[in-house]
Amino acid sequence: MSAILTFTIGMVSWAQSWTDVQGMRRNHVGVELGGVMQLYGMSFERMTLGNMYHKLNVRLGTSYMPFEDYWESGDKALFVSLGLNYLWGEVHHLEVGINARTGFYFQEPENDSSEILRALSPSIGYRFEDFTKRSPYISVSFSPLYHYDHDALSWEFKPWGRLGIGYSF
Repeated sequence: MSAILTFTIGMVSWAQSWTDVQGMRRNHVGVELGGVMQLYGMSFERMTLGNMYHKLNVRLGTSYMPFEDYWESGDKALFVSLGLNYLWGEVHHLEVGINARTGFYFQEPENDSSEILRALSPSIGYRFEDFTKRSPYISVSFSPLYHYDHDALSWEFKPWGRLGIGYSF
């Protein structure tokens, strides 16, 4: 996770020094189903490098899941994700990215335990967005999930998808 964070900060610093994204919407907020957050989450994206056909976005996301809504266990989880997405196209984009998630899983007070949850999710998909004006966007991608299984003490693969809906400003 720290290597991805260091790489992302370096890319953002380097890209800010030479990119010209005048006239393009650089900020994006959205909600997503699936992806690295597994069920649902909210995200903020910032275009750091771009022109009409090539764009590089850095994203920061969060999700809170009270598991009693799903499994009546009373457990809860808080997730934070960091990602880097490359988009190719003018309005219809090929979206390729990598996202990392870390989270904290809190069990019922009588269990008095918690654990850190980690996951990686590469993605490839389609994104419709007009970067030249304030507009909604929609993104659909295949986002397999690699997460650390604490019981098996190994990384586990799950085929997964993602649907994102948001707004550019």
